[in-house]
Amino acid sequence: MNILVIFATTEGHTAKIAKFVVAELKELGHTASSQDADAYLGGQDPADFDAVILAGSVHANRHQEMLGAFIAAHRKTIDAKKSLLLSVSLSAAFEKTLAEAEGYVKDFCEELDWRPDDYLLVSGAIKHDSYGYYEEMILQDQVLPGRPVQEPDQDQELTNWEALKKSIADFAGKAG
Repeated sequence: MNILVIFATTEGHTAKIAKFVVAELKELGHTASSQDADAYLGGQDPADFDAVILAGSVHANRHQEMLGAFIAAHRKTIDAKKSLLLSVSLSAAFEKTLAEAEGYVKDFCEELDWRPDDYLLVSGAIKHDSYGYYEEMILQDQVLPGRPVQEPDQDQELTNWEALKKSIADFAGKAG
């Protein structure tokens, strides 16, 4: 099966996740490639693929606009294929905020009037070097309080790579 992985990233962690997903799909014997959603006008055509995985991170309670623009531009093609949405957020990393992470997916899909075949909540990363003063204050004052993060002043990947690997294998099995 030939699978396209489209991603939108702000600090680079979702790009890393997309690269991991492509590697896992290839390990499973599929053909796969990734593309930044920013290149949707001159990039690969989803019509040339059997399935599409769309990955976007959440910032300020919203997925990137460019991911939504890609979906809108290729809506008919995506709807005709198996699709998986990977929603990357810090909220997905903590049991107390899973409902919040689910809400990001619900809002994103409602705004686009689009339903992927499935979605997965993926824990994101803390990347202090990527933040400006404003983003750092939001992280420290609004995002992290009450969440059990070891060493919150250190960069951290909270992604459960083994769980992601299993979910990608499950999706590929269902799509094929």
